[in-house]
Amino acid sequence: MDFLKNKKVLYIGQSFFGYELEIKNMLESMGATVDYYNERPSNTFWTKVFIRINAKQLINSKIKVYYDEILKKIQNIQYDYVFIVKIETIDKKILERLISNQKNAKFFLYMWDSIKNYKGKEKLLSYFDKSFSFDSDDVKIYKELIFLPLFYIPIYEKIKTQKIIYDICFIGSGHSDRYKLISEIKKKSIELGLSFYLFFFLQSEKIFLFRKLFDKRMRDAKIDDFSFTSLSQEETLDIISQSKVVVDIEHPGQVGLTMRTLEMLGCQKKLITTNKSVREYDFYNEDNILVVERNNIKLNKSFFELPYQKLSNDIYEKYSLKNWIKTIFSEENE
Repeated sequence: MDFLKNKKVLYIGQSFFGYELEIKNMLESMGATVDYYNERPSNTFWTKVFIRINAKQLINSKIKVYYDEILKKIQNIQYDYVFIVKIETIDKKILERLISNQKNAKFFLYMWDSIKNYKGKEKLLSYFDKSFSFDSDDVKIYKELIFLPLFYIPIYEKIKTQKIIYDICFIGSGHSDRYKLISEIKKKSIELGLSFYLFFFLQSEKIFLFRKLFDKRMRDAKIDDFSFTSLSQEETLDIISQSKVVVDIEHPGQVGLTMRTLEMLGCQKKLITTNKSVREYDFYNEDNILVVERNNIKLNKSFFELPYQKLSNDIYEKYSLKNWIKTIFSEENE
């Protein structure tokens, strides 16, 4: 498909478990020429911390030098589109410089985190020709935002279910209250005689020690419960293919659906989630998705015994990465 044939795209987005490369590759498969840059100047622990706690003044010089270099590289290139995913490091001055440099380009934004987590970023929405969010609550608050859920990447369509080894599996990072909740789900599953695969990832032992000291939800955590090296995509897919049900726990207060939720739709696997908003989506089926309460987790053994209920092909297509890109770059939303 040459939906973006001969179009030039400047794509600025965060490096996140390889999804940025999946987006770049799909854009290119649809005909575009793509130049990709990380939205952050680096992915070090302290860079992420300073940006997240809105203490950018501590690394402002690093950010300025980084974007100076990008602007220098692209000064003689005219793009058709500037596509920014999850605006976090970019501020008003940087955005205005990009717009001045790319006067003929259309600027698109996609937020796969809630605006409320990034103070002041709502003021930048007016600079974009189109802005999208995965958060249905944000869309109700900010008139500039268009609602668009996340996606699943093509490889999830191709997962072949192997011999089931695990009734339940969880693979993910150890943020927020995940450790506490997953430990409770594991306990409940053992009580029901269900097998469980667990993989918790943290970026470093320093983060583990910091969390254990200052986060009461991690007081009972043991360092052996975590891995400081993430699973490869191949390893992740292999575990999922051997599992009957996959668990996902979103950040507390998050309304938008996680990538994992859409990935399980793509590979037609059952899901356990704490995100109640999943019930509002057209693919929700109580035989396929079990919603549990964060403060009162209950597992129903019959959920594991009933087969997955296949949905219409239109639903699967709707949440594919290809359709996600088509929706963003389509003229219908302009």
